[in-house]
Amino acid sequence: MRNLLRSLALLTFIPFVVVACAGAAAPPSPSPSSGPVGSTAQAVSRVVAANPQFVGIGPLNNDLIGQCCWYEAGEAPGGYRVTFHVGWGDCPSGCIEKHEWSYAVSANDGTIGLLSEKGAVVPPGILPVGGGPGTGPTGIAGKAVAGPTCPVVRANDPSCDPRPVVGAVIVVKSLNGVEVARVQTDAAGAFQVGLPPGNYTVASDRTQGFPVPPAPVQVTVVANAQTAVQLQFDTGIR
Repeated sequence: MRNLLRSLALLTFIPFVVVACAGAAAPPSPSPSSGPVGSTAQAVSRVVAANPQFVGIGPLNNDLIGQCCWYEAGEAPGGYRVTFHVGWGDCPSGCIEKHEWSYAVSANDGTIGLLSEKGAVVPPGILPVGGGPGTGPTGIAGKAVAGPTCPVVRANDPSCDPRPVVGAVIVVKSLNGVEVARVQTDAAGAFQVGLPPGNYTVASDRTQGFPVPPAPVQVTVVANAQTAVQLQFDTGIR
């Protein structure tokens, strides 16, 4: 009798266990991983793969004057830190506007996280697209200035420096006279135009306060570089 009661107790308990297991939630699946990262170069590649707008941006080159766009990468706790810099507007003089993104890349599984983002809003056409390491946007980075600002220009007197021309309409034409771009200068007198490689003239329409527009400037645009241009407006001060 004792054995029979023990058998009945087991038969009663087993279905309960089966039902309880069937209703339990399955353990979560591991998140997809791109695999471990073992170098700063791999960390940069992971960030670029996740952010195609950075394709073509090369490392910081302290010997390159006017570099608009670059990345810096180094080791950090738990992995790596990768920072991308993008600048525009008179980059030969250090870029008037800038934007920066910093990412953390896990050494264990390659997870990418945005640490910080700061700077001015990046206008369309500034971020490089395609190309190889060290490439950048192709086109013109210019500035419109007015002078003289003093009847007698004195050396080392900043009050007599040319002043930026704000809101000037800049017109870019091919050498056969066809207009290819039209932009306005910003608060710093700067302008930027993305263009394919080739030869162009850069001029300005008549601007308020300047009855005579500046003389057109002929420029040659080469691939993956911004050609510096300065348009000189005459104030008439003598």
